[in-house]
Amino acid sequence: MSHVRWAYGVLSVAMSVVLVCLSDQWATSDTIDAFTYWCGVATLVALVIAVGEVFHAGAATSAVNLALSAAARHEARTLSLEVIALVDEVSERTRQEDYTAALRAAQIARRFAGRLDSGLVLLSEVSALSTQLCKVEHVLHRTMNVHAGTTMTRSARSALNDTLMEIKVVAEKLARPEAGV
Repeated sequence: MSHVRWAYGVLSVAMSVVLVCLSDQWATSDTIDAFTYWCGVATLVALVIAVGEVFHAGAATSAVNLALSAAARHEARTLSLEVIALVDEVSERTRQEDYTAALRAAQIARRFAGRLDSGLVLLSEVSALSTQLCKVEHVLHRTMNVHAGTTMTRSARSALNDTLMEIKVVAEKLARPEAGV
């Protein structure tokens, strides 16, 4: 039971006890007046309970929102860590010259980056991450289609690795708990 419910429960009981003690002074011996008095007491107690429930609902709503935002932050960190793992996969598959698997990993990483909630992370960071992943995907597409059957040049592989490292830096920043995620 929450503190708000305890508070209005105690207040209701205390108010009822006080009003029972004062009933001899405020309620006359007339049956209608006594009935009206007790109806007023019941209404007053119900009002205290209703107001207490409104405060309790506000406290419960904020607790639920806090839990949901913590879950969303956890999901964003998890997605960032998945992006890092997929970037490592792209790097490894590129090294092995398996460009199809590298492209697939880059596309999955881009989908994960797209699922990052812009309310939890800076839009510029998500945009930078998506832009870099798009570049990687474009390079891999070009390698597979334009230069089919050949391997990437050393300079192209070096540029791709530089881009992958930039992606990892952004994703690692997003994965840190104190980074606003």
